[in-house]
Amino acid sequence: MYEILMSCVYVQEKFIISEKGKRAVFTHINDAWRRYKWYIKRLHFGKYPTMKEQLKHHPQGIPEHHFKQLITYWKNTIVQV
Repeated sequence: MYEILMSCVYVQEKFIISEKGKRAVFTHINDAWRRYKWYIKRLHFGKYPTMKEQLKHHPQGIPEHHFKQLITYWKNTIVQV
């Protein structure tokens, strides 16, 4: 995953990261992303019992059609394991 992130054009264009700091920077980015996903899932997925309710209360920063895909992913039994 580290190598994939390093090849990301956005990161390379926006930030100058020394070789020594790359691992630390991307560890923090990964941790922040995981916390954000947990927060979204807790507030908008687990709180409402039906997909209709979940979509009605979808996060403002996520388009409804994207959130619907995310709900479908979270409900997948393989993902829940």
